[in-house]
Amino acid sequence: MPIVLVAAFFLGIAAQGSKICVDAIVQGSVEDAFRGRTMAFYDVVFNVAFVSAALVAALLLPDDGYSRFAYGIVALIYATTALGYGVATSRATARATAD
Repeated sequence: MPIVLVAAFFLGIAAQGSKICVDAIVQGSVEDAFRGRTMAFYDVVFNVAFVSAALVAALLLPDDGYSRFAYGIVALIYATTALGYGVATSRATARATAD
């Protein structure tokens, strides 16, 4: 349980940190006339994702919350995301240095 709590803490910090970064990008790249609506829509989507994740976890996980299969799926999703991000950034870096 202590490892799960520590991991949840750091994942929460990472999620909020990435939300702050995306908020700054959206605020800097959206025209003033659309910024409020865009931020409101983005916040709703972000919150719906959180609530949906909690709902899915409540419906699919056992009562004690421990499932090796669920941990494996989550680890696979994180690994796939990391791999995709690594490929995308290496391609972007290669294009930037080629110019």
